[in-house]
Amino acid sequence: MQDWQHFADSRFAWRFQYPNVTPQGHLIEKAESPAQDMVRIHFTSKDSREVYFEITHYYDLSAKMEYQRHTENLKKRPEEFVVTGLKDSLDVSARL
Repeated sequence: MQDWQHFADSRFAWRFQYPNVTPQGHLIEKAESPAQDMVRIHFTSKDSREVYFEITHYYDLSAKMEYQRHTENLKKRPEEFVVTGLKDSLDVSARL
């Protein structure tokens, strides 16, 4: 995969690759938002809304608790979001 970045960080169990540039030619930027109880990394396409995803690791919060908290927060927003059930990360990564 030419022109792809490798993501590997010891704070996360996930390892993956993402492109440097979107299909429409926008650079993909990575920005970290650390906090005392978690770390979040955002991946966004510069000057466009073509790409946005984030990965988050909470140090003292279970996946189920964060899922419930996050789902409640999304329901309060004016935008419509689709929330699916939790999946074990091993199940998800096997499909990538």
